Amino acid sequence: MWLVSGAIALLAATALFGRAVLGGGGGTANGRHFQCVQLAPPNQIDDGYCARLVRDLSRRPELAAGRQHDLENRAKAVADVVGHLSSEVGAIDQVGPEHAEALQRMLVEAGFMGALVRVAEPDDPAPRGAILYVIPVGDACLLGYVSAHGGGGRQLVAHLPGGRCF
Repeated sequence: MWLVSGAIALLAATALFGRAVLGGGGGTANGRHFQCVQLAPPNQIDDGYCARLVRDLSRRPELAAGRQHDLENRAKAVADVVGHLSSEVGAIDQVGPEHAEALQRMLVEAGFMGALVRVAEPDDPAPRGAILYVIPVGDACLLGYVSAHGGGGRQLVAHLPGGRCF
């Protein structure tokens, strides 16, 4: 059933946005597999976002389902802060360093210390030109991005080997 629902969603997204890039494959030693769908206008070149995201996720251990549920309220608090920035960039065509600095300030003011916030670099698990953020949330990390026109995404993930978020 999930496969059918996923296929229908992919077709609907393609009809609305013109193109959907399906990336994924790869797994880790424990056999986990990842899929990523990036919606893009038909004239946009695939920037490799899905491959970079899958590569990052495959390096992290799985976050226990119960642990993810426990941390979700803190993740939602971060999402509220990020949502303020998303509403501000909703009308612009490109985000820049000034938006990354604004998000960093907002997160510090909201009590989220230790966040990495920057314009996504070529190897980052975010679309090119987006604002990448990685925030320690308890014993996990919130990995996400904000892009022009208010788009973005986020997910709660385990630390990388060595105990760091990024």
